Amino acid sequence: MRDADLEYMLRRSGLHTLLAPDNESLSSVKLRDAEEVEAFLNHYLLPGGFESFDLRRVKNVKSVAGDTLQLRAENGTFRIGAALIVRSDVPCTNGVIHVVTTCS
Repeated sequence: MRDADLEYMLRRSGLHTLLAPDNESLSSVKLRDAEEVEAFLNHYLLPGGFESFDLRRVKNVKSVAGDTLQLRAENGTFRIGAALIVRSDVPCTNGVIHVVTTCS
């Protein structure tokens, strides 16, 4: 985010939830400029601070980009859209981060 000069995205007012793709998932994503990075991140940024406790109680959430993402528990794991949450509830000053794999 710093390299792309997009820290302002997470400084928007209110709480946010970032579904942060892990390094392996990001290695296959080729983004050419800050505009593409911003569009990509908007698909993984949710308005409001959703901890895993909250996410397990809803069926869908909507990203800042307007995508509706389905939430589901399966075989002891938890998915949001096609992404598997591998680390949850990482606190930050303006919300929460969940690390995910298999971006789509």
